[in-house]
Amino acid sequence: MGAQTYVEARKYADLAMIEGHGYEPLPLEKLQEHIHEFDIIFNTIPAMILDENILKKVKKDALIIDLASKPGGVDFEAAKTYGVKVIWALSLPPNAI
Repeated sequence: MGAQTYVEARKYADLAMIEGHGYEPLPLEKLQEHIHEFDIIFNTIPAMILDENILKKVKKDALIIDLASKPGGVDFEAAKTYGVKVIWALSLPPNAI
């Protein structure tokens, strides 16, 4: 479908695997530098990853879908402040998507 898919990871082995599968590897520490490029963002990390510092750089027409277990990884108040749409779908079973 022509989508350019970035996948975040912390470990070098995971980043290499991501690249091996044909996706763009993105180290977690580089997320803030690239977040403005994305139209759809999926979060699966059950920790505050998408905080105010990151959300203020997200495109206003982007969509964030938080799939992580509780507590999730999105600062919903900051997302609202910056006008970023978030779907909170925590802990969806794998076959629900």
